[in-house]
Amino acid sequence: MDKDTLVNLSVPSIAKRPDAQKALAFFTDYLPEGSSLSERHYCLKNSLKARPKCEVCGSEVNFQLGKYNRFCSRKCSIAFYKNDASIKKKISESNKRSAEQAKEKRKETNLKRYGVECTFTTINNDRKAKGLVSPSVSKNADVSSLLSESVLREMHHEKKLNLVEIANELGVTERAIWNRLKMFSIEQMYWGGSSLETRICDFLEGLDVQFKRNYKPDFLQGKEIDIWIPESKLGIEINGLYWHSEHKRPKTYYHDKAKTCLNNGVRLIQFWEHEIIEKEKLVFSMIRNAVGRSEIKLSARDCIVVESTKADRETIRTFLDENHLKGYHHYSRAFLLKNKDGEILSTMTFSKPRFSKSSGLELIRFCSKMNTTIRGGPVNCGNIVHLFLSLI
Repeated sequence: MDKDTLVNLSVPSIAKRPDAQKALAFFTDYLPEGSSLSERHYCLKNSLKARPKCEVCGSEVNFQLGKYNRFCSRKCSIAFYKNDASIKKKISESNKRSAEQAKEKRKETNLKRYGVECTFTTINNDRKAKGLVSPSVSKNADVSSLLSESVLREMHHEKKLNLVEIANELGVTERAIWNRLKMFSIEQMYWGGSSLETRICDFLEGLDVQFKRNYKPDFLQGKEIDIWIPESKLGIEINGLYWHSEHKRPKTYYHDKAKTCLNNGVRLIQFWEHEIIEKEKLVFSMIRNAVGRSEIKLSARDCIVVESTKADRETIRTFLDENHLKGYHHYSRAFLLKNKDGEILSTMTFSKPRFSKSSGLELIRFCSKMNTTIRGGPVNCGNIVHLFLSLI
């Protein structure tokens, strides 16, 4: 069999013909024994008389994916491109183009979702609308013109306002307040849980819910629950970002505490300081639901469950951002609970397991509309759990 015939044959065809394999081995006898048919056919087709060499060190390169590599290793590849001025220029230009494209894409996305090119504009406007930022005070203003040492000490030590609350009241950064405390040698206190705890207690009093503060049940062995509601067998914990961080508590502290409560028939809801500050309405809605004081109560049997489509993705994103403490997270499948008018009342999203290699699905987000309770099941959210899972 001649070379031209072999070149015109495909590798699968050669693999089926012993005579073609023998001829191919003869014409490429310069290759080591055990070389693949694909490599031999490639060398014959491209009239190669030896294996190509690495462009950096001169070693033989590997044959992969139907062709020879340019370099024998990643180290040689990096060395080549690092010293090639033309490559550097191309990479630099490519990075600039990518940065510009990303910038334009962000502007386009922000305009579509929020109506502004920069989301910081929306954030600052929201803070001003809530009275958190004084329009007459710059965010980077010098607080020395606003606070004396005595006033700052009174706000922080006597009124027990944390740095976030003082900064919001003055319209300056938390860092500016921190620097001012340091300048006056005022001891920094961490009132995050304390002041926010009072805020939640005021909310419960408005709902006419009986509660106790700093309750120490026997099963927690000296540990306390910030707010205890006997009627609902519900505990509420407010975790400050400093004293409740991993630097101050074991990593599994909160999980173990919630598990211990659950084993003793107590439901423990835990909120972090920033969650209450940033999503107060949602936190209050969750507490309303937990104590049975939701403003809207619906029956799951009057609703329908449907699997979402691509057209629902933006709607789901908005729904989760408004009704889930952690907001939106990407997913692969989602299910919606709707009323007869097509309004979304609850959603459940799933994706491939993130922490295991199983072939199942992992629940990513599950929440109901704010201030709404859907009755009819083993959990407060009603039997929609079973309705959702029956469709998977």
